[in-house]
This record gives sequence, structure tokens and C-alpha cells, in this order.
Amino acid sequence: MKTASDFVPPIPVKEIDITTDYSAGYLFDHNDHLTTDKLPAFFQAASGWDDFLSRARNITGEWAVVLRRSDGEIWAATDHRSSQRLYYRQCKGGIRFAENGFALLDEGDNWDDEAVLFFLRWGYTQGERTLISSISKLPAGHALRFRPEGGITLEVYDTTARYAPFDSHQLSYQEAKEELKRRLLRTGERLVAHLDGRPAVLPLSGGYDSRMIAYTLHRLQYPHVYCISYGKENNPDSRKAAQIAARLGFPFLYINSVSADCLDYTHDEVFLSYMRHMTGLSSCYYYQEFQAAKKLASGTAHNGSTAFPSDAVVLPGHQGDDLGGSQLMTRMLGRKHLSPDQLSRILYRHKQQNQTFDPKERERLLSLQAHLFTTYVGSQSAYRTFEQYMQWENIPKYMLNSQQSWRYFGLDTACMLLDKELLDFAYSLPFEYRYGKRIYDDVCRELYTESGIAFADDLDLHGIITSPAYRVKQLIKPFVRPFLPRHSIWKGDLIGFERIMQPVFREVTQDGRFHPTSINGLSFCWYLLQVEQRLGKRLPL
Repeated sequence: MKTASDFVPPIPVKEIDITTDYSAGYLFDHNDHLTTDKLPAFFQAASGWDDFLSRARNITGEWAVVLRRSDGEIWAATDHRSSQRLYYRQCKGGIRFAENGFALLDEGDNWDDEAVLFFLRWGYTQGERTLISSISKLPAGHALRFRPEGGITLEVYDTTARYAPFDSHQLSYQEAKEELKRRLLRTGERLVAHLDGRPAVLPLSGGYDSRMIAYTLHRLQYPHVYCISYGKENNPDSRKAAQIAARLGFPFLYINSVSADCLDYTHDEVFLSYMRHMTGLSSCYYYQEFQAAKKLASGTAHNGSTAFPSDAVVLPGHQGDDLGGSQLMTRMLGRKHLSPDQLSRILYRHKQQNQTFDPKERERLLSLQAHLFTTYVGSQSAYRTFEQYMQWENIPKYMLNSQQSWRYFGLDTACMLLDKELLDFAYSLPFEYRYGKRIYDDVCRELYTESGIAFADDLDLHGIITSPAYRVKQLIKPFVRPFLPRHSIWKGDLIGFERIMQPVFREVTQDGRFHPTSINGLSFCWYLLQVEQRLGKRLPL
């Protein structure tokens, strides 16, 4: 275990040496567990390009590979959610790769105007684009083939064809619940095999997702689990997390990430390096994990009686909302088919706006979103097309980005709810089972009640959005919205952002070019200012 004196800040991002094979992460080929040093051989054994794609399609795990073939071709791929990232740019006579887009930044590079607009709305860039026109990110579920004479080709390997076995064997709701429970447990068994006795630190909140990981590890009797929570003091999530940990018998630590000594960070080079590591020119940063990850990695994390291991594997709970179907909040998505324009408008209304856009910008953004939908499979149901967006865009570039917080400080991560076999089954279920997280939340409540970690105030999203009161509210909202006062961007702030983001708020306000309407939108603006300073070219606003 490290001590505070052992802690060394991480080295800057750098390019990948493609004169040799590169790999990161781990995978499961059926029951065979392959870690980083074995990944290249697994993929090099492919008999050809189609076999390479098949191997990527039929495994689960968190991985990335770049292979130089004997004929001079270069093949690269990341897992189905791009949890291990690969960036690239074509150059004279070849191609360059890196784990981070900043490592590929060259003098003279320019903004990608459309990517900047998209980023202002969502906090990430679309498709393979980054904020810089000459740098690309390998999209989730895609493989790259570079041929010296033919250039770069991207090909999808993660298609909706994987749902076919389930579509032909329709399960009743009760049967689907039991199968989901079985697959969650099997996913936990794969996680335990990967941990292989190493200590695990679980960032635990009061929500369902990290609680599912805690429940599963407890049920499988994994012996080395530690739970942490962070944010402002005495926040409801941390209080519930402490109760969950106590009931399961796991050591628990609360980390105050908004104390006075955590607030002067916007010009701190360690934080700015962390921010560049997290974002890579394609996603926004998370601040809230910075203090927690730094304290854990430094070896100074303890709760008075237990020292928390600084060499642990961190288990983020992200992906559970999407696994359950929290993006399916609109009944229109249950239709057989919706046009790309219709899907784009549903997406635009899906979450808070993050920025104020003028009519011209709004239409341009809707067009960019609609174009993404046109690149997906055209014959699938509307809700699957919508979820394809979440699988390739929102999850890998936003939700999973917090994994980079821990990796920056040298901590390994594993995301149980990212398991491909689990997700393939969940995504295969009918719209009515997934609408408003119905089946996932029902399974969670049943399992948590059995183990004594259910609470009276646990959210019932499906119950809320199917209630008559909610439907009436949704019908009248468009008519009354223009007359309602705008909410403060700090509304619903459980973490303490109103305090910790004051320097960010001042810098964005002083700049005067942005109009953020949410905490996230404020972060997006400030990050673009940092990239503008690094690039030395004015933002295309």
C-alpha cells in the first residue's frame, strides 16, 4: 500500500508507439480471462479482417488494441463502450495513435465548428469527431483499418443483430426479471474473477447502480470491499451510502470534496493536467472525483479505524441508468418507426438544455443530431435507434468518462455494469419492460429488500412517469414554460457545486460569450475556454 510520501503525480499523456502492438484493459472470451499482456495475441490470431471483427463482437470486457500486421496494415479497436480510449490522426505516410487527443495536438490545428456547437449542448463531440478537425476518436463499437495505399476505414462491429436470439424467444415480464437477476449475478462472478483477490473500492451513492455492485459483491462474499462517498457534508446520498455499507458490513469513508482547501484549483497545474487527461478533446471533465481519487491514491484515506487501500481497483457504478432504460422517458419511442428528425427533437428535449441557443443554432444542432441517427440501422424499432445513440455517444463520452478520474492517479478501474453480455440482454427486452427503468428498478427493489438495503424513499421512476399527474404536467408544460421564472443553475445541487464552482462561474461570466443554464453547461463553457487558451485560436462562437 502506498503512503503519502510515495505519491508521484502522473506523467503527461503521450503517443502510442505503433511499431509494436499496443493493448490496454482486459476481456473475457467465454470463461477465459485475458489481461493486457495477452490481448494482442488473441487479436493477432485472427485469420483476417472479418475474424478480427468477430472476435471484437463476441467478447466482453474493457479493452483496446492497436496491431501492426505483417502486410503493413494497422488494425485497431476498442470495446463496445470505448471504456479504453483510442485517438488517431492521419499524417504524411501513416497514422498516429494516442490514449488522449491532447497528445496528438500539433501547431496549426483548427477547431471543428460543428463539434464545438454539439459540445456546448452535450459535453462531448459526435461520432469520431473531436473539438479539433484533424484529430479523431475511435467510436465505441467500431474498428479501424489503416492500409498504406487505401487510408483509413472505420467499420461497426457492435450491431443490433446481437438482439436476434432474444427477439425470437419472447420472455414474459416475470421470466425476464429472473433472467436479468441471473445475468447480474453472472456479471458479478466475472468481476470477482477479474479482481482476483485484489482490494476493491466502491464509490457508493444512495442510488441503485453502485448499490447493485455492493449487493453483488456481498452476495458473492468477496472479502476485500471498501466503500467511499464524497460531496458536501451531510448530503443525503452520503448518509444513505453509509447505511448501505454498514448493513453489508463494508468499511465506509466519507471524503469532503468541497472543503476550503479544495476550492482554488482552476489555475493549479495538477488539476489542469487531470482535466486534459480526462477529456482528451472529446468529452468534458468531472471535478467531483478529483479530490477523492487524489486522496485515495496518496495513501491518506482512512476512516479512523480502517486505512483504505491505495492500490485498489475502483468500481464506478455508471451505466446502470442506461442498462435499465432511463433514457426511455417518452412513449413516442415505443413506435415502430420515427424519422431521424423526430428522434433528434426527442433527444433535444431529453435532458436539460445546458445552454441557451438562438433559433439558428438550435436548428443546426437538430440537424447534426438527425444526421447521427441516419447512420444507424434503419429497420430497427425507434427506441432501439434512440438507445444506439446512448450506447455510442452519451455513455462512452460522458457517463464512463469518470473512470479517467481514478486512472489519472494510477488506480485501476472495472465497471461491472458495463458487461456486454448483461447489456445485450437488457437492450433486447421490449420497450414496455424498459420504459422508465421499469424492469431494472423492480429487480433492484426486490434484491435490496431481500438483503435489507432497501429504503422507503427509493425512486420509482416508472411509477412517476406513468402517473396521471405526470402526464397532465407534461401536456401543459410547453404552454406555461415561457411564463415561469428560469431555475437557478444550482438547483438540485447535492454535491456542493455552488461552492466549488465559483471560480469557474466567475471566469465564464467575465468572458461573456456563453449562456449556461445548468451546472454541466457551465463546466462545458469553462473547459472550452481552457482548450481555446491551449490552442491559441478563438472559439468559433
